[in-house]
Amino acid sequence: MNGPYDYDAFTLNREIIHTQSGDYALGYLNFEKTAFIIEYVGRSDSDVGGKLKEHLPSKYTLFKYRYTAQPKTSQLKDMPKLSTIPLELSAK
Repeated sequence: MNGPYDYDAFTLNREIIHTQSGDYALGYLNFEKTAFIIEYVGRSDSDVGGKLKEHLPSKYTLFKYRYTAQPKTSQLKDMPKLSTIPLELSAK
């Protein structure tokens, strides 16, 4: 997944440039700023950026996303089983 990025309209418009299906995660950094804490996971079959904008304004401060090749091919089952992603692993 791409990110984490600040979760605001400006950043969404800058980072998500294609109208395409995809998956996303919303959350924040832990106190030590070493892990992305996931609080919400979602997907869109047509416009991941538009779907992310539906949540604004939000209590979440960061987001991650990835495009998927076709609608309904998102693989939320591939999301981490734990609710945290160490930042050194998030750049993959």
